[in-house]
Amino acid sequence: MFDGIKLVVFDLDGTIADLDVDWQGLRTELHWHFNSHYQFDSDFTPFDKEIERAGEELGDKALGEAYEIVERYELENIENVTPIAGSLELVRNLKRDGKTLAILSSNTRSAIELALGFLKIRQYFDIIAGKEDVRKHKPDPEGLLLIRDKVGVGVAEVCLIGDRSTDMECAANANALAIPIETALNYIARQ
Repeated sequence: MFDGIKLVVFDLDGTIADLDVDWQGLRTELHWHFNSHYQFDSDFTPFDKEIERAGEELGDKALGEAYEIVERYELENIENVTPIAGSLELVRNLKRDGKTLAILSSNTRSAIELALGFLKIRQYFDIIAGKEDVRKHKPDPEGLLLIRDKVGVGVAEVCLIGDRSTDMECAANANALAIPIETALNYIARQ
């Protein structure tokens, strides 16, 4: 499955670990903030698409405000991050096998860094791309292409491991291999 793959890009939440985030509270606060400050009416579903739309319609200042609110919610209980069974072993095994590892997540950079630190696996990742590092979020391939270009590998040498359809679509949109986390964990279990 990983033969010929040089760069393995992971999603974070739901793939490597589960973050303890009050997503409904976050959507409610974003709705209130943007409705009261900008008369921008949204329930922020789908989450990333609506944040993108807010940034496009209201500008970088508003986008920065959204990211600050998101980061606050993501960091509130970050110490409660729990690994997905087998995911830490998968990360360690792939690094041991000489793969370059990266994170492409819709979480904020601070949440990614702290979560990986609490899980004691930060050192395995060469590149991290979070919510604020791209203008377009998954399934748009912007982040995956950015990481691939930084590493300098070919399209056929990249895979994205994730838990959602947006991860699989992102990989397809970048002409990279898409691997659901369940498939990757089953592969490691057989080794």
